[in-house]
Amino acid sequence: MPISSISASGSGGDPADTGDVITITLDATETLVQSGSPTLTLDMGGVSRTATFSATNSGNAEFTYTVQAADNDADGIALT
Repeated sequence: MPISSISASGSGGDPADTGDVITITLDATETLVQSGSPTLTLDMGGVSRTATFSATNSGNAEFTYTVQAADNDADGIALT
């Protein structure tokens, strides 16, 4: 699946607070078809967290993650 871009947005401010929802959007160059329960692994300060699939429409897929109290990553979240 060729990904043309990845973007993220949060429901709160920057930095994200406990309970804020982060939405990660993958834009593809082909039509996407959901199979199973896809997830993304996020690296938050050296701790792996899982973003769950929330929606798809032809050329993109969205995943969401709710920030936990122990999450702390001063230099940003990485997709692993």
